[in-house]
Amino acid sequence: MIFPHSERIIVIKYKEIYRSDYLLHDRIRGALASLIHSALEDCPDTPDFDFFAHNAEISTPAALRLGCAEDLCGRINEELASSGGPIIIGTRMVSEAFETGGHVNFRLSHEFYCALIDLVNSSSPLPALNGDITQGEGYALARMLMLNRCLGKHGGIPEHALRALWPAFAACDPALNHRQRMAAAARASKALTGIAACIEPKSRRRLLSGAGDMAACAARLLARAAAQCAKR
Repeated sequence: MIFPHSERIIVIKYKEIYRSDYLLHDRIRGALASLIHSALEDCPDTPDFDFFAHNAEISTPAALRLGCAEDLCGRINEELASSGGPIIIGTRMVSEAFETGGHVNFRLSHEFYCALIDLVNSSSPLPALNGDITQGEGYALARMLMLNRCLGKHGGIPEHALRALWPAFAACDPALNHRQRMAAAARASKALTGIAACIEPKSRRRLLSGAGDMAACAARLLARAAAQCAKR
């Protein structure tokens, strides 16, 4: 199991809202729903959250019908500034909210990613390579295992590299069906293998020097998503 039992959600407030057994993905949805409800009285009881948004890690159309996404983002950011916002796995989860196209987008904090890396890496051993590693998910897994061996641990990691973890985490969401998970795993593989693409070659080793733990986390998430796909 990629996440330990202790990370099952404890608060049963959202038991009628979300369908799974309160694994971390639903805990995140529940925390964001609470944040939105506290700032928007007319918010739908069960806001939808897109874990594969283009502009941020998570997006919701909860304010689209009311046309108040920009105002809602302002209220959420005020709440984040005053209280820190939702605490997930012991850390502040959201760093900011911003509006695009009437949707509310959530950017996750650096602290949350570091806590997620520690949680995943403490939950299961590194996966082994098997099958085709020349393309797709197999290639991405091989790359992450190689980076884990070659790079240092517990160092600074560029924000874009941390954000590349999110599609891999989202691909493990129990709420996905088989087709959605296959597409999610492919997207995660593309994001992870492209980590170094936007960094100037001579700066890559320096900027990614402490990313070994991140790569290990990515490998575990990719393997978990692949195992879930195989259970069809």
